[in-house]
Amino acid sequence: MQTYTHLVLGTSLSLLLYPNRYDIAGAFAIGSVLPDMVMVPQFLLDKIRGRQPLARQNHIALVLKEMSHSVFVFGIFTLYFLFTTTLESPRIIFYFIALIAAIGIHIIIDGMTHCNRKFRSIDQSCLWPLSRNEHLSDFIGVWEYRHDHGTLKPKPQELAVDIACVTVIITSLIQDFIF
Repeated sequence: MQTYTHLVLGTSLSLLLYPNRYDIAGAFAIGSVLPDMVMVPQFLLDKIRGRQPLARQNHIALVLKEMSHSVFVFGIFTLYFLFTTTLESPRIIFYFIALIAAIGIHIIIDGMTHCNRKFRSIDQSCLWPLSRNEHLSDFIGVWEYRHDHGTLKPKPQELAVDIACVTVIITSLIQDFIF
């Protein structure tokens, strides 16, 4: 999915799970876009050069994207956190759990929505470093969210998700700050 969809989906999901907790929504929002942040330099370079953003990606960008979207790297990161964290600051731990949950949801959603084989040359497998030939979408893929390389406009299914999520966010804000 597009990064903006990950953002509104993570934020709305957190507000549904933890109403009135905008601190947790912030952690979810950050975690929901964190795996895509490695692509920001490539996106900006493409814009500066007048090219379609992310239509062609260099090797370094592809490796960073593989690492940031890997279920194995995510698992190692989560285990490291679980074994090295003390319970001295429960609030920080709760935020970190929200952040990790959002990153995990991001990876699963990408596995479900990166299904078209024509994008394989620029797609993350989500199974790095164990496989570059098989993709998570081979196992859990549902639909392809992209029109073409570098197109940022959402398909109708993604637009529906965006509208539903923004509605949840606005409703939550109205309920908490107006009523």
